Amino acid sequence: MSKKNVIPNQAVIEYKSGTAYSAHHKPTGEHWLLLGINPKTDRVCAAGWPPSIASLSHCINIEELRPLTAEELRYREDKFGTDWL
Repeated sequence: MSKKNVIPNQAVIEYKSGTAYSAHHKPTGEHWLLLGINPKTDRVCAAGWPPSIASLSHCINIEELRPLTAEELRYREDKFGTDWL
């Protein structure tokens, strides 16, 4: 399953279910590993500590990395629930 997201001044991204992405989170200035994206709710969940949920619209330079590992999928479901691509 994939979803398209359009952010002004950025390329159209087609998000894929079960895929890890990298992104620059503008408010913190940090580079994040995204474990999940929900374009409908404008949310992302990021790996690391503390577990973080942020606005997708606050992320730039989003790039597809690789499929999520089984461990990452378990972590995402445990910390953030199941409503993610």
